[in-house]
Amino acid sequence: GTAPIGYGESDGVLNTNVGQPQTPRPLAYYFRTTFDLVDVNTVGFNLLMKYDDGAVIYLNGQEVARANMPLDTEIGNDTPGLPGGAEQLWKSVELGCLEGVQFLATGNVLAVSVHQDDTSSSDIR
Repeated sequence: GTAPIGYGESDGVLNTNVGQPQTPRPLAYYFRTTFDLVDVNTVGFNLLMKYDDGAVIYLNGQEVARANMPLDTEIGNDTPGLPGGAEQLWKSVELGCLEGVQFLATGNVLAVSVHQDDTSSSDIR
């Protein structure tokens, strides 16, 4: 569904119940959801997201997009987002047109890792 997810913001953010962790805070946070499709052959949809500071999107275990993250680098828990994330802008990612992406009738997993640019950030979204 649609909902901002994170902490430290007052504009309708769905609280992750992590509170305000003490510094140093984690660089990466992980979110995922599952969904089913009626017809996997006619699928095509856009994912709209806002992020602060960077994000990596995975569909069924395969990376499908990066936003404000280092290119050509393996992404892990300790990979910071690049400074200057566009938390006020929407980024559109077309998930139905990606080469090699395979949708399933049931049990598709959409996952996002959100990366801060440093361990003192007071919010995540």
